Amino acid sequence: YLLKERPDDSMLLRLVTHIMDFIGNY
Repeated sequence: YLLKERPDDSMLLRLVTHIMDFIGNY
């Protein structure tokens, strides 16, 4: 997985991870 090649995907991945963590708190 080339995060350095796709910075946009990296940001999206962080966003999705944050959302999943937020949902997981419920």
